[in-house]
Amino acid sequence: MAAPKTRNGNTWTEGTFNSFIKSMLRRGSTRWGPKYECKKNARVPLKFANTKNRYVFHSKCASCEKIYPETECSVDHINPIIDPTMGFLSWDKIIENLFCELDGLQVLCKKCHDEKTQKEKLIAKSRRSIQD
Repeated sequence: MAAPKTRNGNTWTEGTFNSFIKSMLRRGSTRWGPKYECKKNARVPLKFANTKNRYVFHSKCASCEKIYPETECSVDHINPIIDPTMGFLSWDKIIENLFCELDGLQVLCKKCHDEKTQKEKLIAKSRRSIQD
């Protein structure tokens, strides 16, 4: 049986609505000041040449401590926005975690970020399988 469409003039399911809200919050969080500050703090003082021989900013990964071009790094929340062991609790908790201060953020390279994300996904998957 299909999920009832109760949102947006009865055209969206609750899941579609939740995805939309989360997407809008994430988009808004890209302009959150502490994210810029975190990225700036992780920057190494010198610019290095990239593969196209242009000088670009590089950052130090908080996990592996190697230096990467800023385009290969991302600002990561130290504590996940949605705790994989608990799941969704409330929109208030998501907003509080998403718009955290500088001490809750770190810069990670793509590899380290992907590894951290994968671990969190496995924890969440395990939690959901126990609940079912």
